[in-house]
Amino acid sequence: MVRSALYSVPMSETAPPLIQLVGIVNLSEQSFNQLGRFSEPSAAVDYIGKLLSPGVADKIDIGGEATNPNVSGEAAVDDEWGRLEPILRQVLPDYPDFSFSIDTRHPEIISRVVEVARGKLFY
Repeated sequence: MVRSALYSVPMSETAPPLIQLVGIVNLSEQSFNQLGRFSEPSAAVDYIGKLLSPGVADKIDIGGEATNPNVSGEAAVDDEWGRLEPILRQVLPDYPDFSFSIDTRHPEIISRVVEVARGKLFY
């Protein structure tokens, strides 16, 4: 049971944890977050593997476009996909049960992710 001054919540083995950690992976060199920023697919894949180690991250958020307020303009869909696709094609087979999200503003990117993920649900 989790208790605080305001509430108590009974915990069970079937209940999802109240707190989940999300690992952030940025695939744009212009990202303002330097931790988790990768321009080489192999380095990003290695980092995702470390994040998916037991007790590190429950989910992974992957972004292929910088949302840094100091960066002008949007990444083209094909540029963003060029960063995301090799990562997804390497990580999905190696970690079939991991939960991930895609940080994008382009519906075309989500459509392509759904195609590559082949039925894998992402949050």
